[in-house]
Amino acid sequence: YFAAFALISVGMNAGVVGSISRRTGDRWMSNLGLWSLLAGFIFSAFVRDIAELIVLALLFSFGSALAQNGIAALISNAVREREQGTALATASSLDSLSGIVAPLASTALLGSVGPAFSGVSSAIFALVALVMGLSAAYRRAPRTPS
Repeated sequence: YFAAFALISVGMNAGVVGSISRRTGDRWMSNLGLWSLLAGFIFSAFVRDIAELIVLALLFSFGSALAQNGIAALISNAVREREQGTALATASSLDSLSGIVAPLASTALLGSVGPAFSGVSSAIFALVALVMGLSAAYRRAPRTPS
């Protein structure tokens, strides 16, 4: 599963991310990725066979490719050129930390309440990030007079 996920992610990064970024911009691309991740975390409670697992892998690889690349671009564009390395390294560290904390939290939920709620902790974080991203997108949207 993880090897297939990695191959799908590489394909998404190589073939999809650039065209979506050009069409929607980095902020909306990251929001689309967060929507996909949120859907994947919710859907993970209902996976019962290999076909559904494949759909889940597609949701996660699509979502993570868009969200990670979009957020990295937004961070990079938010700071001066000489600060980009520090900002991206900090973001990478936080991403690595979430890669440790999220599985622990999901495993704890899985063990205590069963598989139906194993993605809840990650879904909550994805939802918070999505709300923040949508809020930022709407704050920056051009206003039209009514």
